[in-house]
Formats: sequence, C-alpha cells, structure tokens
Amino acid sequence: MKICICTNTRPHEGGVRAYINTLYNGLKEMNQDVDIITAFGATNNLETRRKFVEKIFSLLRKFPTSVVIIYKLNEIMLFFNLYRAFIKKKYDIIHVMDFSAANTVYPLAKLFKKPIILSVHGFVNISEILNLNKKIKKYFLKEEIKAYQRADFITSAAKYIDNYILSKNISPKKIVRINNFVDLSVFYPDLSLRAKIREKLSINREDFVVLCVARMVKRKGVIYPLLSLLKILRSHPTLPIKLIYVGEGPQKKILQKKSQRKSFK
Repeated sequence: MKICICTNTRPHEGGVRAYINTLYNGLKEMNQDVDIITAFGATNNLETRRKFVEKIFSLLRKFPTSVVIIYKLNEIMLFFNLYRAFIKKKYDIIHVMDFSAANTVYPLAKLFKKPIILSVHGFVNISEILNLNKKIKKYFLKEEIKAYQRADFITSAAKYIDNYILSKNISPKKIVRINNFVDLSVFYPDLSLRAKIREKLSINREDFVVLCVARMVKRKGVIYPLLSLLKILRSHPTLPIKLIYVGEGPQKKILQKKSQRKSFK
C-alpha cells in the first residue's frame, strides 16, 4: 500500500515529529510504501530544527498577524510538493497530522479519489500563537472545522480531544481512538543506565525523583511541577527530592529563573 504522511505545522519540532517518525518506521517494517511530505519537501525522517522553530515563533509573537502569511505560504509549498508526489506514486491513503495539511491536500484527494485520515494532536483553542489575536483565532477555527468536515476518518489520542471534535458537530462515527505509540527500541527499562544517569546528575539513592518530559511551552503546563515542589519544600526543606526537566522551548528560561534551589536542575 502507498501511504502519504503529511504535515504543515512546526514539522521539525515537538511530539508530532516523533509521532510521524515512529509511524513511518512502523509502516516500513510492515513493508508499506510510505513517504513523509512537508512544505520543505519529501523525507524519510523529520529532524529537529530548534533554532529554526525558535526564530519562527519569535517572529510570530512580535507580529501575530504574520501567522496567516506564513500559513498560506506553507500551504502553497506543501500543495506543490504533494502534487509532484501524487503524480509519481498515486497514493492509496493520505494521512495528515494537522488541519492545515488536511485542507491543503483536500483538492488532490477529491481529484484522485483518495481517503484522508486526520490525526488530531491539538487544536486552535490551546495554541499559544493563534490565541494572540481574536480575528486570527476566528479565522483558524473555521479552517480547523473545515478540515474535520473534509476528513474521511479522524484519529484521536485522548478523551478531551474526542470531546473537542464532537463539540464542532462532527459525527462520532468519524472518530477513532488510537493512543500514542512508543518506539520500544528507543524507550525501554535499563537499570544500569538509570544508575549512570543518577550518578551523572548527582542524585542520591534515597532521593525521590520527579521527571517532567515535555516541550517547554506554556500550554504544556511545565511550570506547575516546579511551583508545586517549591511549595512543598517551604514546609519540608530537608525533603530528599529532585525535579528533572527534559526538553527545550521558550519556557526553559523561565523555569531556570524560578529554580534557585540546589535540589532542582
């Protein structure tokens, strides 16, 4: 089977990148013919480009209205990349990772009579950038609903995502729950590695460790583990506890400023 995986929002950063790469590798292991198509072209592995993403987000925070221009430019580039790919392969299934990609590929899906599967990883209401301007938010909400209506099937990884989609008057028959998968060749228990990491980070055997793994953005709520533990330590200053963050993003500097205690890294 020929499968086209495509995305049009921050394709080189965050959980969506890991999701796409894991999906691609899994389908390849099942001997499927798979391509990943973005506004930047075709690839078989999305790489993290933190500096690129940080520059784009910095621009969008300063000039929120520029998001529409970038959105439309990305759509044009993605459309032409998809068109070239379709001419070569005539895909059987189009699997999109965001509402922008769904709307972009829709004319090609209708032309070639191919189904669209839309995986929903987030939505407009929780987007930090799209909520900076009410008119822009309204525009993208319409784009989002249009994508839900156009998709043949919608996959969701959580109940709250199901509820959000249903609130937009989308048929529940379209929605399929697929929990986020994990690449077991990368993530697996390793007690020897655990001991090495504890030694490297100066974590004692008796220390209780709280681990927060996330992209460091406001909507992920990464500040709350730190605020909670700082509150606990005010009442129990000798408590053997450490908070470890793993990830990158704009909230990292805020976390570093707030974490003054030696117990936090």
